[in-house]
Amino acid sequence: MTSLLRTAALGLAAGAAATYAKTKAEVTLQPLAERVLPPSAAAEQRPGADPTGHPERMPPAELVDRALRATTGEAASTQQRTQGSTWLHRGMGVGFAVVYALASERAWPLRLGAGAPAGLALYGLTHASTLPAAGLQPPLRELPRAALVWEPGSHVVYGVVLETTLRLLGRERG
Repeated sequence: MTSLLRTAALGLAAGAAATYAKTKAEVTLQPLAERVLPPSAAAEQRPGADPTGHPERMPPAELVDRALRATTGEAASTQQRTQGSTWLHRGMGVGFAVVYALASERAWPLRLGAGAPAGLALYGLTHASTLPAAGLQPPLRELPRAALVWEPGSHVVYGVVLETTLRLLGRERG
């Protein structure tokens, strides 16, 4: 039981670091990708297309709005969407990290690729499938091409920082 709690605690700490790194990577990668693949003004208005200019239109913000509408009948304000989105995104990042730490403790092949495949898997489970299916983000084919660079790229950063931090915090290599 102690090992399980220790691994979960390591996941919690590593998840906080990885989520922070992903957020910073997104802010860095988005303008770089948009210089090479400039989006149209209309494309930037789509949910999930522009976290820097329109954080209130990112999928977690859409989820915050849906939850508020379902519970109060009122739409979320821009501030509620943005603040709620920040906390929801952090919670999801840390939650996935705890699950990853626990799963990869037993199934060491999950650690291959220094965490990059785990980051891409998270992207695949969210932005490439679940979020469009839930109507929280358009399908990938409708997003600006730059978003298909910076979004998975930031998830790779998340996965690498997650796995690296777990190792630095003392998880055995397996």
